[in-house]
Amino acid sequence: LLSFPTRRSSDLGLVNQKLILRGMSPEDRRKITLSVTTTGSAIVNSARTNARSTLAEKMKNLSDSDLQSILQAMQLLHLIFNDQGKQDSQSVVSGG
Repeated sequence: LLSFPTRRSSDLGLVNQKLILRGMSPEDRRKITLSVTTTGSAIVNSARTNARSTLAEKMKNLSDSDLQSILQAMQLLHLIFNDQGKQDSQSVVSGG
């Protein structure tokens, strides 16, 4: 979580780079809306593609057993970080 001043300055940098658009909520002038531009979205998609390629390259020589272990760990992390899975992850972590 970023503080409001930190977030605001980073938001402005992203606005200046035309990666996000900043607006005001029509319902509440105190709220600021942020939306990703086409350029910003393209950068995020490119970063994801590069990350996937890097991971695939680093993992290509792992055994099936190691890959299965990584998959199980990722599924557990998904449960832990997903609001609806908080209860479920407790039972998985404790073995219950």
